[in-house]
Formats: sequence, C-alpha cells, structure tokens
Amino acid sequence: MTTSTPETAITGLTRQEVETRRQAGQVNVTKLPSSRSLASIIRANVLTLFNAILSVAMVIVIVFGSWQDAVFGGIMIINAIIGIFSEVRAKRTLDNLAIVDAPRAQVRRDGLTEEIDVDDIVLDDIIELSLGDQIAADGEILEVSGLEIDESMLTGESRPVLKQIGDRVLAGTSVVAGSGLMHVQAVGADLYAQGIARHARTFSLATSEIQQGINKILRVISVALPPIILLTLWSQTRIAGDGVPHAWQHALVLAVASVVGMIPHGLVLLTSMNFAIGSATLARRGALVQELPAVEVLARVDALCLDKTGTLTTGGIRLRSLEVLETHDFDGELFTALRVLNDDETNATAHAVKEYLDSDSSLPL
Repeated sequence: MTTSTPETAITGLTRQEVETRRQAGQVNVTKLPSSRSLASIIRANVLTLFNAILSVAMVIVIVFGSWQDAVFGGIMIINAIIGIFSEVRAKRTLDNLAIVDAPRAQVRRDGLTEEIDVDDIVLDDIIELSLGDQIAADGEILEVSGLEIDESMLTGESRPVLKQIGDRVLAGTSVVAGSGLMHVQAVGADLYAQGIARHARTFSLATSEIQQGINKILRVISVALPPIILLTLWSQTRIAGDGVPHAWQHALVLAVASVVGMIPHGLVLLTSMNFAIGSATLARRGALVQELPAVEVLARVDALCLDKTGTLTTGGIRLRSLEVLETHDFDGELFTALRVLNDDETNATAHAVKEYLDSDSSLPL
C-alpha cells in the first residue's frame, strides 16, 4: 500500500527556486581536499637521515674523486623511488574514494519528473526513489511504497531498513525494494557521507619500530662518522707522504669509502622493499595502505574488533538450490509460474529467485 503526506500533490521546486539555490551555492557539488600532497610524500621519502648521510658522502666522492665511486648512491635513489611510488599510488586511491557515486537522479520540478546529474541537485529538491537507485543527498521521506534502504555502506548493517514517512535517508545508501519520494535537506559538503570520506582521507603518520630502530643506528653512525673520517684522512695523508700532489684529496675519498660500508644500505633497502611488497599484497586484497610502515603496524595486530556483522558481509540473499518434494507432470508450469511471480524483482528474495531460475538451464521453464 502506498502512503503519502497530506499534500494532494508534491510538485517540487520551480525553475526560479532552483536558480536561486544555485546562486546561493546550495548545490550537490563537493571538492574534498587531497589526502596528502605530492610534495609532502616526496619530502618524507627524500629528506631522511639515511639519504642525508649518503648524499654528503656522494658529493665528497664526486667532487674530489670519480663518479664511478659513487654508485652506492643508487641504493638511496631506489629506496626513495619505492617509497614515493607506493605512497603516491595509495594517495590516488584515496583521492578517488567516493561513497556517493550515483551518476543520475530523478527529481520532480514544476510538477514534472526529469533526470539530472547528481551535481545539479539543489537544497529542497524532491527526488523520486525506485529500486536500484543510489540516494545522492541527505533528506527526509515524503512518500513510501514498501521502501527498503540498504545502509550497509554507512552503518555496516547488512539488513535493509524499512522506511516510513518522516524517516531520514542518507546519501550513499541504496534502494533495494519499493519506491518513494524524498525531500533533500543536505547537499554537497554537508552530506554525512562526505564527512566519512574526509575522515578516510585524513593522513595519520604510522609509527614503525623497525624504522625507529634503523634511525637510532643511523644517528649513532652519523655522530661517529666525522671523527672516523678525520682519523682516516690523517692516516691516509701520512701514508701518501708530502711529495704526492693532491694527496689529501685522494685520502679524503678513501676515508669516505672506508666509512660508507658502516652504513646499513641493505637493511634500509630490504625494509622498504618488504613494506612495498606487503602494501601491494594488501592492495590486491582490497585493503588500502596510506604509508609503507603501516604494514608493520598491521602485522602487530592480534585481534580486530568490529561493531557490525554487516562490515564483513554483503547483505545480499542468494538461492543455492530448488527442490521439488513431489514430481508431477505440470512441473514446467510450476517453474514458469514461479518465474512470473518474481519477475518484478521488487525485493531481494524475488531477485534471488529470478536470478536462480535464469541461470539454471536444466529447469523445465
């Protein structure tokens, strides 16, 4: 049975009212801020203590020696590229995150129904809801006819919610049964779903115990390097003797080369590669890693607590098998009638039955 508000007819906004709201900026357009700037990603992966130590060593070797002796700097470059590439990929995924992705909506204006882009929806619009529609704005129900909304995208609840007049509906949810009318009460940045998207894009720095340990080693090495280099420079200069031209330059290159081996190149590169492989594996399984050290943080998780069963389920229904208890000559008519009864797919059960009947070619339809 269809119920409605006391008004005899809901005509929607007039063209003038729509234009007034557009000029006031009350449109369903939102530009969410980027999750993390490209410059900040590059800074985080380039301006590190490890890179600083190797960069100084590279400059000394190139200026006073031969560029071939600075090949150890390739590890620094590879390590930075791995981190930048992985985090830029995660940034793009986050920037493309959209809870509301319905392209079109049916709105009622001047008493007529028209299909428009969701970006053209304005505050106080009247939207017609039907099976399969994704709701593009927040609002209040004005009319219902067996209207059921799947809110699992926002709440995690897998069971559809039966809506009544006056109930609130949120953008990002979907109509799984029935139809209705809604009055738009929030658009653009004011949508509840956009708030969730903003929180999802917020960057939080992951604390890696492995990286902290490596940085402690590098800090100790950075303190020990200057006196070791000076001592090595002095000894190499004495060995070369005063008669050798530019002996101090050659001694400086040898001193730098002797201490470069103290820097744990392989450990830093191996850590970055493992983090990158871990984040790629998680990405293939549908998980998003904003920063490479988050892989290590996830590895330390012992228990994952969820407040809704719908977070792990789809909320759908599927018919696995159909059994006839007694065989009769009119079984073909029985299956045909069953298909006709569920042909409209107005609810999840009807959709599941029809999908099963269409997919099983062995049934006598």
